[in-house]
Amino acid sequence: MNPNSTLTLETHRIAEAKRFLQTTIPAATSKLLAVTKPHWGKMSAQHMIEHLYTAVVSSTIIKNTPPIPPNSRQEEFKNILIYSVEPMAKNLDNPAFRFGLPEYTNPTIIEAKTKLLSSLERFFEIYQGKDDAYNFNPFLGDLQAQEILIFHYKHFKHHYTQFGLI
Repeated sequence: MNPNSTLTLETHRIAEAKRFLQTTIPAATSKLLAVTKPHWGKMSAQHMIEHLYTAVVSSTIIKNTPPIPPNSRQEEFKNILIYSVEPMAKNLDNPAFRFGLPEYTNPTIIEAKTKLLSSLERFFEIYQGKDDAYNFNPFLGDLQAQEILIFHYKHFKHHYTQFGLI
């Protein structure tokens, strides 16, 4: 639950997010090819996988300090991206890509997909039994474990829809 909002994360949303990330994503990832084209956006299939990998890995750093209340912009983004049930908007302008897409960090999409799925498994291991753990997200501020889970659910759903995988 977001301590700075009247909005809550329902139990069924948490369960759906876990199921989706642990079951649907591995199955859909196996269908993705290097040549798969997006329905919108500039990312290649490998860019998308590496982008999601970076998001998952960065979310596994648990803060050792108390959470900091979000500023008004972070609170607005949290309410839109996490507490709303609406899907993420297409063609979001990610400031991380304002100078273009990065070079690949993996030699092949096969290696990128393997790392992504391993990072998801590690994410669930790290947060097992740590519902009160926090992680810092540069756009959303400090996120509690369940908020991070919902963010990944919506983020993966956004990109896997972008590539026609779900």
